[in-house]
Amino acid sequence: MKFPKVFIAIILLIAVSCEKDENEEARLLLEGHWHIWDYEPSADSPEEESMLAKESILQLVEIGCDPMEFSFKVDQSVTYRDGMRYLQAESTDDGVQVNCASQYDDMKGTFDFDEELLTLNLDSGTMLFDAAIEGKYLTTQVDNMLMNGVEVSGKLYFIRETGDH
Repeated sequence: MKFPKVFIAIILLIAVSCEKDENEEARLLLEGHWHIWDYEPSADSPEEESMLAKESILQLVEIGCDPMEFSFKVDQSVTYRDGMRYLQAESTDDGVQVNCASQYDDMKGTFDFDEELLTLNLDSGTMLFDAAIEGKYLTTQVDNMLMNGVEVSGKLYFIRETGDH
């Protein structure tokens, strides 16, 4: 009677191990530190706030002030930093005026990635993003990014820190 139970346990262990390694290659693609690079608003996102978010991100990238970033480690740990909701941006006759975020939401936890879905298991809860590696970019879809208190949606582009920029 012990043999069938041991055999079943071994088969279950192998099945769980194979399933666990299924996403390993995709997770390894994320290893490193990723900075926000650009934002492409979706068609149904509020136009004024979406363009303000896009211009703000582009300006902040230019001065080296990242309002959003990820760090993915080989051990599946992740840190996620988001300061978008703390930005004070405005459109003026001289263009968009924005400074670095006054504070950030810093979160730590673990992640999984299967080349289509990025799952962050953080202290504050689980976050799911439609995500992909597109050339040199990590892209994520967002539906609830705050810009001056208004939710905007669209595609965020992140680029891996290489020390070149």
